[in-house]
Amino acid sequence: MQEKTSGGPRTDEGKAISKLNAVTHGLLTKAAVLEGEDSAALEALRSALHQELDPQGELESFLVERIVVDMWRFRRAVQTETNAMEANRMRAKTNVTFLFDRSKEEIALNAETYMVTNDDMERIMRYMIAIERSMFRSLHEIQRLKAERNGVPIIPPAIVDVTMDRSEYR
Repeated sequence: MQEKTSGGPRTDEGKAISKLNAVTHGLLTKAAVLEGEDSAALEALRSALHQELDPQGELESFLVERIVVDMWRFRRAVQTETNAMEANRMRAKTNVTFLFDRSKEEIALNAETYMVTNDDMERIMRYMIAIERSMFRSLHEIQRLKAERNGVPIIPPAIVDVTMDRSEYR
């Protein structure tokens, strides 16, 4: 029953295309370095962060590696956002002639294509926020572990439970 209501691809061609969605922007890919990216730059980042954060032990080394990957993915997200904005700009330029050369039906048919770009931009921003949170969470954990190791008293993170009554906003 789920398959009938799913908005996912149904044809083999559609499935083949959707399989590469993560690689389109690279934000969800498991590969650290994508085609066209500079693996030496990633290694330089890794080396600099290991030197700067000076991890002690396996846990801190793991956290530094998470920071490296998050920083790399964040840079990729910024580049993806830049590329999407440039594509929007180019699309807007061509839209002027597009509107004069097409019927209302063709314009309506293609409107969905242009709206998807806005969804993509929102999705990129959500990825960037999640990546940034992950990076800072790892960084704060390393700082906490170092402070603890150096005998500095640490205050554990506060847990806050927030409940909002939205009835007054309706």
